[in-house]
Amino acid sequence: MMKRLLCCLPLLFAVLPASLLACDAKRPEPLAGFFEQFLNDKRFAVSRTLYPAQRVHYRYGLQDGKQEITESRRSMIKLEDAKYPPLGDYIRSMGFAPALRQTSPTNGVARLSRTDGGWLLDYQFSLKDGCWYLREIQHHAL
Repeated sequence: MMKRLLCCLPLLFAVLPASLLACDAKRPEPLAGFFEQFLNDKRFAVSRTLYPAQRVHYRYGLQDGKQEITESRRSMIKLEDAKYPPLGDYIRSMGFAPALRQTSPTNGVARLSRTDGGWLLDYQFSLKDGCWYLREIQHHAL
């Protein structure tokens, strides 16, 4: 029995994503290190996104002199998300400046903004079992 188990361990490690093997609830990964890999490795980013991923679009405007905010939500499935390039490529092509901060021990946000205004994206992350995961993207159309 032990021999059979030992022969299967390499197969198990080959099947499990490396991102899951690195997690340790007692020693959580740093948000900055996670985000750097999330930016540049699409496969890693997909493995660290909670699906169906939530996309929230906020549109701000004025109606009869009062500020009006409309919200629309949609979910993205893994197969759809995997088609897009890595977030780092998107940031460079759109001219975003990312600002990363940990808002609590288990929550973090990467705010992507453009110097010319008009766009603001918040990537909301949660810490679970020592690993960070993307849980929601908020698009603020100013």
